[in-house]
Amino acid sequence: MTGLPDHEVRALAAVWHISGSGLQGRVLDKYDSALAVRGQPAFVRGEDPYQSAKLLIELRNYLVHYKVHSTSLDEEHELSAKLKNRFDSNTRREDPNHPWFPDQALGAGCARWAWESATALTSQFEAVMGVALAYSTQPEDFWPDGSGGLL
Repeated sequence: MTGLPDHEVRALAAVWHISGSGLQGRVLDKYDSALAVRGQPAFVRGEDPYQSAKLLIELRNYLVHYKVHSTSLDEEHELSAKLKNRFDSNTRREDPNHPWFPDQALGAGCARWAWESATALTSQFEAVMGVALAYSTQPEDFWPDGSGGLL
């Protein structure tokens, strides 16, 4: 981040150190801590971009920390209801013998939604904080094709 005064950087470091959230804390709580140090209100929990970012983290955690369990075709995965209307399904995986999640959920539509959700949260954070984040000031450094992620 660029643009935060040194005293706010130190205050944020102290908050994260005292609360123990520096390395282990929840990502969205860290955003709210930074907003509080800056004297800004926290993200509105029931609205986007917070809701989509929270769901994205839930999806990420499910995939990264997967626990084996058995399911039946009659059972809809809890993430299905939350994700179904947020992006286009993976039509290459359409099969009535397989559940929508994860088979039809994971694909290009999900990837685009994930990128858009993360970008919406960080862009709002950047605007409210009055700072310039590295990915928005030097996008070519973060995307191999130099596009800045613009599709």
